[in-house]
Amino acid sequence: MMSSSKVTDYFSVKKGHESKLSKKPKSQVKHVPKITESQQTDNNKHAEKLHQKQLNVLRTFDMKWEYGPCVGVSRLERWQHADQHNLNPPLAIKKLIEDHSTDEEYTQCVWNSYEL
Repeated sequence: MMSSSKVTDYFSVKKGHESKLSKKPKSQVKHVPKITESQQTDNNKHAEKLHQKQLNVLRTFDMKWEYGPCVGVSRLERWQHADQHNLNPPLAIKKLIEDHSTDEEYTQCVWNSYEL
């Protein structure tokens, strides 16, 4: 039969060691600021304004006939077509479309919802 023994019989226990690990100096403690409801509302308003500004930029691109026809093609296809024909479409438009490649508001022309 095995004698009942404890781990502490073989290893010494250092008291106070745990408390040193768990306590950090106040200078090392990071405080994460809490977002208030009004700040969250401001963030949402800012995001919505940015979204609308981006869509307005894309609609303006749609209306510029110097980049070729926009009906029946995606904005990115139109941008690439204009680039191939040295019409110098803005790179910011391409980046905006690519950054939102899964959102049809960004990828499709303003005339997309109208039937041909």
